[in-house]
Amino acid sequence: MQSNSNCTMKRIDLILFILLTSLSMAAQEWDEALYRQIEQSICVPQFADEAYDITRFGAKSGATAAKNQKAIQKAIDKCAKKGGGCVVVPAGQTFLTGALALKSGVNLEVQEGATLLFAFEPNLYPIVETSWEGLECFNLSPCIYAFQAHDIAITGKGTIDGGGSTDTWWPWCGSPKYGAKPDEIGQNHGSRARLLKNGEDGIPMYDEKGRRSPERVFGPQDGLRPQLINFNKCERILMEDVTLLRSPFWVIHPLQSTDITIRPTDFLPKHNFLGWSQFASDPAFTGYLDDVRFYNFPLTVEQLDELRAGNEPVGLEAIEQQTIEEQAPVYTLDGRRLPASAQPNGMYMQGGKKRMVKGL
Repeated sequence: MQSNSNCTMKRIDLILFILLTSLSMAAQEWDEALYRQIEQSICVPQFADEAYDITRFGAKSGATAAKNQKAIQKAIDKCAKKGGGCVVVPAGQTFLTGALALKSGVNLEVQEGATLLFAFEPNLYPIVETSWEGLECFNLSPCIYAFQAHDIAITGKGTIDGGGSTDTWWPWCGSPKYGAKPDEIGQNHGSRARLLKNGEDGIPMYDEKGRRSPERVFGPQDGLRPQLINFNKCERILMEDVTLLRSPFWVIHPLQSTDITIRPTDFLPKHNFLGWSQFASDPAFTGYLDDVRFYNFPLTVEQLDELRAGNEPVGLEAIEQQTIEEQAPVYTLDGRRLPASAQPNGMYMQGGKKRMVKGL
């Protein structure tokens, strides 16, 4: 186990090294040795050997979302208070719930065959400090949210289901394609425009007395959908093995967080708002993505089915991943950098094989 002080010292050394070499690196090819230094500097969280089964705290398959939310949060809070460990969602059961707040030292383990199903009940998603499309705000809590936490994880071979569909969260995007109706809640009725103007006008998040600026506060009536998972100002994060599907909005959203490790994880893209914004880092993060199957392109359901079947969808031009030497330094994915041309057009990754997809 790496100590926090050792991690901090290694990161300071690495930052100094990068600052000294950044100007020359901008014009040079990707440095494999530098990548290895970055990889080795990332600290993976460690957890106490204690287990807290959510059913011991009152969670039940078939209970209301409100009751399960209270029980699961109680297990998380108890685990954190006692020095950390593993909060277990037991195998083979589905638990309806509302938003959950991860705490320092807690590994949320969704066991194989288990599902955390997030209900479309906006009153179960408290208003928290987050970001929406890159702009800071107070909005509905993401389904799983952590704020200023350290050593946290979401693991297990189970499923985290955000409950998104054309009958629940997705119509809030304002598009009839996803079930939106003119007279119903949606981001297109002024809330998104207000958020953008807040950014343009430089409205602070808090006033001089430390109170939330009302201009930055949004609620269910505003239709800004919550993310599935949001790590806000956190450090030492692990995600491993879980399946993520039907996200209301962005799927994994690290916000001003560091030391993020994401290992084989399946986003089941056709269930995640049809492939939009599977992973969005805000801003760039320190971390490692290892063989993560994610899709970040607005494909149709039919095209995504073709991709998952290993076929080449009609209308797409796939490009094999270039070698490290040929790539421009944009960001790291699975130990390699993507060409700048892949950034605006999106990419997908299937079974560890990286491919870029050009626009339709």
